[in-house]
Amino acid sequence: MTAGIPALLPHRTTENDMRTFTAALAVASLLAGSAAAMAQATRAPQANPFERQGTAATAPTIPSPQPAPRTASPQTGAAPTGANQFQSEGAAKQACGADAVVWANTAGSKAWHVSGDKYYGHTKRGAYMCQQAAQQAGYHPSGRAVRAQRAGNRTP
Repeated sequence: MTAGIPALLPHRTTENDMRTFTAALAVASLLAGSAAAMAQATRAPQANPFERQGTAATAPTIPSPQPAPRTASPQTGAAPTGANQFQSEGAAKQACGADAVVWANTAGSKAWHVSGDKYYGHTKRGAYMCQQAAQQAGYHPSGRAVRAQRAGNRTP
């Protein structure tokens, strides 16, 4: 035991008394710290010693960022970049003539989707193309198109 604590307590100190005293001391220090923090928070703000005297301190105004204008169609997400790629189905039909119009996924799979397919005109990056031009450019039928074609060619 320390020499100062028995002098504060008139009776014989026990371990339980020491715990109680330590807990009370901890609570008192927390309360004193929070009172000092409250006093500091309510104090009036002081002037900046590095600020020029006599000039108004105004923060520079930063313009809020404006969204970029959308140039791509909402279906494709990006404008077609190839020579035989079209942004609209109507433009592709005019250019293709009798050839079938497909939706080519230009993102990575290089698969094309036929009209009526779930992903026709709905992948993130793609373009409408003539089927022959898509095949010549290295695109291949999607798995759905292959399965649909096989199901149509079955003989009972």
